[in-house]
Amino acid sequence: MTTSEPWPKPSHRQQQQQQQQQQQQQQQQPLLMRRWLQQLADDGDVPGLEWMDTERKLLRIPWCHGSRAEWNEDHSALFRSWAEHKGP
Repeated sequence: MTTSEPWPKPSHRQQQQQQQQQQQQQQQQPLLMRRWLQQLADDGDVPGLEWMDTERKLLRIPWCHGSRAEWNEDHSALFRSWAEHKGP
């Protein structure tokens, strides 16, 4: 006779611990880029990153090409922040 349930069946406490571990892992995972950008636009933390159309979820992302004379390191702040958020 075979069953699909693990043997021995985990106790209620073990099930709660497993659920808590899963929730912690989900909380520790970085946001996907779209959600991360939306959150930054909502917070207004990045100059130039703003909503163009909230219904269609269109964002304006500031961009200055690195070869332009007026480019400085501040122009890459959004991309550097994404790399830090995402991690290795």
